[in-house]
Amino acid sequence: MASNERSAWMTEGRGSQGAGSKGRGGEPSTLLDEMAAIASLAAGAFVLASFFSYQRGRAAGNWGGPVGYGLANVAVQSFGLAAYLVPPCLLLLAWQLFRRAICGLSVRRAAGAVALLLSLAIALAQLLPEADPTRAGGVFGGFVAEVLVHAFGRVGAGLLTAALLAVSFLFATETSF
Repeated sequence: MASNERSAWMTEGRGSQGAGSKGRGGEPSTLLDEMAAIASLAAGAFVLASFFSYQRGRAAGNWGGPVGYGLANVAVQSFGLAAYLVPPCLLLLAWQLFRRAICGLSVRRAAGAVALLLSLAIALAQLLPEADPTRAGGVFGGFVAEVLVHAFGRVGAGLLTAALLAVSFLFATETSF
């Protein structure tokens, strides 16, 4: 694509914002953004309700029904208290989509959010080593924390986990200290 064609393409709005931009008529991609925002909002609200009402071993009282209980059970068993980071992330995604700030979303930010979830699970398992895994870092956090403590000692594992938390926070939020 020639430079003149590329700049004309960018000024029309098609290339400057990626998938969330308006096309020539403005409506098809806007409609898709709004549909994705509504789906993300519904998913975030469902996960939030399921996690909020989650009680281990009591599926009948979960506001998300059996599916919500199963989702919350797997997430909390796997990642402990760090799993409660998922609903706000989904709601934040919906907010970004409603604002049409899709260009602010990237693979790097998504990877940072996943790394933040995982490093938070490890940190919680290190901070609460004697706690029930669902109250700390879950199975994943407990396992990785144990491996890190054996390899680097308690202080070294703590420093490494703090560095992972800081770096993943920077990637997820795209902010700097």
